[in-house]
Amino acid sequence: ATAEGQATMVEVVCETDFCARNEEFQAMANDVLAIAANGSEGDIAATDEINDRVQTTLAMIGENMSFSRGVKICAETIGTYAHFNGKVGVLVGLDGPLDEETLSGLCMHIAFADPIGITGDDVPEELVAKEKQIALAQAVESGKNEEIAEKMVAGKMRKFIASKALVEQAYVRDDKKQVKDILGDATIKAFARFAIN
Repeated sequence: ATAEGQATMVEVVCETDFCARNEEFQAMANDVLAIAANGSEGDIAATDEINDRVQTTLAMIGENMSFSRGVKICAETIGTYAHFNGKVGVLVGLDGPLDEETLSGLCMHIAFADPIGITGDDVPEELVAKEKQIALAQAVESGKNEEIAEKMVAGKMRKFIASKALVEQAYVRDDKKQVKDILGDATIKAFARFAIN
């Protein structure tokens, strides 16, 4: 759901495609989206109102279903993307303007590249530490001396963080540029990517 300066995305899960295509299930998912859109910015937790709406539909259809997650982003510029198969959705909020074509490309980039954070500082430390251990073990196994091993690990860590941080990623439409190079005067405030298996 989008409105001026805000967008909301929710995920409600069920067990079968038959249920997901059911009109009652789809109506419930739209109601849950509307409830979430009236909430606060950020991650959306299941409220009593959301749970009651889901449970009412569960009782009607008789198949297990639940609210999985949701997010609301508020920003000057909002971009959205839903993959044609309905299994990947993206929201992005920017401070500052961005032309429609670039905004659309940014959303598709997020869908394809699956970043973890906006900048390298947003990549979780435990993930970086785990990757560093793997890189160090590989360097030691290769028989390199300590100085060369440290340089190898540092280089791998820079590449790893760049591959997970949105603004550092190579832009999917032009891999000679990083995402930060296409933003002009805009800055990314927040993004969300939901994917369903």
